[in-house]
Amino acid sequence: MADYTSEHTGVEIDLAVENANLMLLTGAADPAPSTIGTLGQIYQNTTDGTLFRCTNIAGENYTWTEWADYSLAEKAKVTNATTNIGTLASLTTTEKSSLVGAVNEVDSHADTNTTNIGDLAYTEDNYITDSEPLTESVDKLDMAVKDNADLISTNVGDLETLTTTDKSSLVNATNEVKNLVDTNTQFTDVDNVVYSWRFIKSAEGHMQLEYTEVI
Repeated sequence: MADYTSEHTGVEIDLAVENANLMLLTGAADPAPSTIGTLGQIYQNTTDGTLFRCTNIAGENYTWTEWADYSLAEKAKVTNATTNIGTLASLTTTEKSSLVGAVNEVDSHADTNTTNIGDLAYTEDNYITDSEPLTESVDKLDMAVKDNADLISTNVGDLETLTTTDKSSLVNATNEVKNLVDTNTQFTDVDNVVYSWRFIKSAEGHMQLEYTEVI
């Protein structure tokens, strides 16, 4: 079963467990001395409808007495309780033997989720604020990532507008330009005079173009 976060507080869950202890137990056969219950709890045999009440508990021994002196009104209440509780096998929890076990399982998952989520106190305070809902924090981070991605895209520009042959990335385009500079060390002027050229650094530290006629 996937982790589940309860919308109820721990006090509400504890109260639900306490109330569930008094709810109707059901089974396809009569209860045995090993059938766990609480004093006064009612058990119904779903095969023939017979009701039993837990009248005594001695250690791990449970006494279930057939409840024959109940009125039609009481029987109707028990039937309604069975209907309202539903079929335990339909529970989506792993524990399906009792409502108490199922509620305890949900409570355990809630505790685990609380531990995994943490106290919502962040070490940085750039985009999100301590103790705010996780959804709000994720929304803020999502917007921050999008804004930064848009800014990078704007500053880098459209690669398709590069005049280099290689437009796959800025690195490849830059390497293409450098290769052209490294391999093209000569040029011809309008009079068809060929010159070799190179960049040199002046005494002041400025880059200068030096060229010499090729004889």
